[in-house]
Amino acid sequence: MRYLILFIHLFTMHMAVSQTLNLYGIIKTSNMKPLPFVNVMAFSSDSILLTGVLSEENGAFSISTTDKAIAYVQFSYIGYREHQERVLQDFSEENIDMGDIIMRIDEHMLDEVVVSAERPFIERRLDKLIINVENSIIDVGANTYEVLEKSPGISIDQDGAISLNGRPGVRILLDNKPARLLGLDLINFLQTLPSGSVQNIEIINNPSARYDAEGTAGIINIVRKRDAGHGTNGSIRLSYGRGIHHRSNGSFQLNKRSSKLNLHANVNGGYNEYSNNLLTHRRFSINDEIENTYDQDATLVRGIHGYSVTGGMDMYVSDKSTIGVLLTGNFNYFKPKGNGESLIFDRDEMFTGGFNSTNRSVVKRGNGAVNVMFEHKLAKEESQIRVNVDVAQYSSAADQHFTTSYFDKNHAFIGYEGLRGDISGDISLYAASIDFSYPILETVQFETGLRSSLVKNDNNLKYFDQVNDQEILDTDQSNHFLYDENINAVYFTLGKNAGKWNMQVGLRGEQTVADGNQLTTDTSFHRNYVQLFPSVFVNFTPSENHVFSLNIGRRINRPSYAQLNPFRGFVDVTTARDGNPFLRPESSVNINLGYTFNQRYSANLTLAQTKDNMINVLLQDDLERITIVTFVNIGTYNYAALNLSGTINPIEQWTCRMDGTVFYNQYKGIVSRTDLNNEDLSYNVSFSNGFAIGKGWRSELNFRYQPSLTYGISVMKARYNLDVGLQKQIWKNRGQVRFNVRDILWRSYPRGHTRFGNINEEFESIRDTRIATLSLSYRFGNQRVAPRQRRQTSAEDEMRRAT
Repeated sequence: MRYLILFIHLFTMHMAVSQTLNLYGIIKTSNMKPLPFVNVMAFSSDSILLTGVLSEENGAFSISTTDKAIAYVQFSYIGYREHQERVLQDFSEENIDMGDIIMRIDEHMLDEVVVSAERPFIERRLDKLIINVENSIIDVGANTYEVLEKSPGISIDQDGAISLNGRPGVRILLDNKPARLLGLDLINFLQTLPSGSVQNIEIINNPSARYDAEGTAGIINIVRKRDAGHGTNGSIRLSYGRGIHHRSNGSFQLNKRSSKLNLHANVNGGYNEYSNNLLTHRRFSINDEIENTYDQDATLVRGIHGYSVTGGMDMYVSDKSTIGVLLTGNFNYFKPKGNGESLIFDRDEMFTGGFNSTNRSVVKRGNGAVNVMFEHKLAKEESQIRVNVDVAQYSSAADQHFTTSYFDKNHAFIGYEGLRGDISGDISLYAASIDFSYPILETVQFETGLRSSLVKNDNNLKYFDQVNDQEILDTDQSNHFLYDENINAVYFTLGKNAGKWNMQVGLRGEQTVADGNQLTTDTSFHRNYVQLFPSVFVNFTPSENHVFSLNIGRRINRPSYAQLNPFRGFVDVTTARDGNPFLRPESSVNINLGYTFNQRYSANLTLAQTKDNMINVLLQDDLERITIVTFVNIGTYNYAALNLSGTINPIEQWTCRMDGTVFYNQYKGIVSRTDLNNEDLSYNVSFSNGFAIGKGWRSELNFRYQPSLTYGISVMKARYNLDVGLQKQIWKNRGQVRFNVRDILWRSYPRGHTRFGNINEEFESIRDTRIATLSLSYRFGNQRVAPRQRRQTSAEDEMRRAT
């Protein structure tokens, strides 16, 4: 299309019988960067299209016509507000310099399009914070878990629980679909997903009614790359990193698109080796007197082979209808090797003996999913219907071997125990949804939708005691647990654009039917409940530089099937993780007040209260010297936070992004028959700095700090990290060489203590987080990326008529 327009433009100039009028200028973004491939169209006073071109890669445009009756020029680009410039000229003028044309971002369209201009690493939108992973030098060669761990406001504890601005209850989505994993399972998956396959991470604190109501603290949506350039294009990425251990990752992307068909494939693979050295100092008391102290030093090394494949096809069967098929598959394989030593001291701090523990296991996990999508744009503008059908299968298998060797105070061997775990799990997921949007009036948009999902989970856990080279089934530890969950949802939203005011009200209703059956003990439970989730969003824009927002919503967190499964997973003979079949869903009401200035500075105040809050706690048996990690419900969790963020340019080559949050946590309830009333005021700050050095060089320097923080019954000590990175463009800007060092100071791992009830312990989880990475990437083919799904406007119709 672009070359056809240029051909007509040149042909018109050649055939002109009168003097031509030439208009020229440079199109730029609000931060004065050139904007390429913008539609530039010249119209007469009666809105007849005279001619049109596309701007060049440097933003420059030149438009010529033999008809001097040009009244105005219109500039349009997906993701930016349409802009018009009146043309005032003397009849004798032949060349008119229109100067710089500034295009402003359209906040309402950015969620639905992909633009080719480079975006900053962190973007603050009205309803979300976006981490543009592909634009970060430091995150190259890292995995998605590490990117999350160092993103603004996100914390991950030693058990894999994710919190947002100090608040637990976060819902993880993968390409707008639930990840269906929690805790260590989620960590394992994210560690096998290289950052090079991720386009961005969306942090949504208070989602609207069209999102599933799951996630009291909000949603983190991990969006994987899916190019859609016309013609054929792709990319290759390779990286190697070294910390205590080594890692390597590679990815290959290929896309082919025509006017009727879009094919895409993405293959990722790599080997990542991690270590975690867990140090605990645990005290057991009777009648408030310390009887024993356990000093434990355990190291777990996991070498993970991870592979993922994504492939899909979009067929544009007409200008209004699209059919899409998406296939995804993930597989990871790892052999954790754990070694630990526990030293036991009596009440007089005299050494009495201890034990050594080993873990030699083989774990395999995989999943495959199919998504079929149909979208049809109705005759009325801004109206459409979308249907999605999903089928997914998750499977896991583990062969675990735990050994414990006991020794006395002289370190003489006194006994041995062996335990083998044969664990298998299968999850089947079926889901279907239909979404419909329709403008009732010119400024009123109506949306509604239905969704139904069915999850069937089968976990079979067999533990065998190893005695005299024989295995005996341990019926106390073994368990076979079945869990089925059906969720049916309907939602309505009504939005109105009234000049400076934008408003949306929504209501979502969800029915949950859950059945759990523990076959080993012949116990079961059944739950059937309906809940409503209203939401209100109001935006007020008194001028282009000022935006005020208010949103109120209700959310829910349902226990996962892993949390409900009452089986016990061993760390060693004194520490285990248990499920809790009596967990209830938690629900919260969230209020957010926001202000944005000049699209660069923002302030957000969040208030929330959560009922039946689910938290991860330690339960300690002082007589048996056993500590259990499990989830329980407490009464109430209150939360308040103020977030301030902004982007400044001290000099032209330096961009600094600052983000800080002050937040208050209060936990009230009962844990293990002990009153809980913990409260804390804390904060976190982060600084992201980008430097354009010149001649294709760019560097980054990022810092993040989190002081001590109360989480449930535990207190986390201060954590901070410093990252640096350097990048060089090569091969005519189609290739990039990047080098980075993450966590230079090696202080981003979790440390803390728990002093609650009869629990008294300190812990330190030293992870392999200081890593240097070198990476190389290359893009081939047509790199002028177009949006995968693009709205049709009247201007496009006129452009086609003009050509």
